[in-house]
Amino acid sequence: MTEIDLKKFHNRLADLMQEIHILCIRNGIQYTMMGGTLIGALRHQGFIPWDDDIDIGMTWENYLKFQQIAFSLEHPWVEFKLAGKTPDYYNPFIKAFDKRTTFIEGNGQKPGGIFIDIFPIVRAGNSKKEAIKEYRKHRFYQSLLRRKGYIFSTGAIREKLLHMGARFYTVEKLMGKIYYHYQKINDKFTKYCSDMDGTLNGIVPAHLFQQYKLYDFEQYKFMGIAKADEYLTLDFGDYMHLPPVEKQRPHHIHYINLELPYKEYKV
Repeated sequence: MTEIDLKKFHNRLADLMQEIHILCIRNGIQYTMMGGTLIGALRHQGFIPWDDDIDIGMTWENYLKFQQIAFSLEHPWVEFKLAGKTPDYYNPFIKAFDKRTTFIEGNGQKPGGIFIDIFPIVRAGNSKKEAIKEYRKHRFYQSLLRRKGYIFSTGAIREKLLHMGARFYTVEKLMGKIYYHYQKINDKFTKYCSDMDGTLNGIVPAHLFQQYKLYDFEQYKFMGIAKADEYLTLDFGDYMHLPPVEKQRPHHIHYINLELPYKEYKV
């Protein structure tokens, strides 16, 4: 992908994010940019130049509200997917797609549109130790869910066991377990929260997700937690320092076509 193509891709992805932003603002839903997206907002006032996705998160209460609204929404070119609600989709978090486009993340994966990942952020512990325990419990359920749709080539013995375990559950049953787990720990704990589909570094003090503000992001302004610097330092360390040149490249793009609806894509 050329620099010009990547810039065009960024513009289209920002347009998709603007639709999500409008939906949230109209319905009183708080969200925050996360990970590399939030780093981009603080360091570049937009995308990290070589980035190829947008990640946002919502506290559990906001996430449930967003889910209800999103899956009742009729939009001419935005669609949402979630395991248990969408056939042939096996992630426990919501993705928003621009269905006018085609995007394939990895070799052998099914096409979709360019997308935004929307993660629930749940209160997961009153200590870091408790939060790590709950995080690992979720990751086990997540692993079973993903094996309902994907084949992983690493760790042959582990893969065999996970595939065998996944056979005992439907997607709906696994999502039920995941949501029950989320609700239970979110009601129980107060001090630490986690994007359970991220890394252990994402286990951070819950107070970071109490206040929000708008940040410049490309041609728009998107929402982020007010204490973004504290959050990013805990998660990434010196996030203002650029990575080595060899790592300054897109990581998810296998194929992309911004003019072809993914449902019309043919191998």
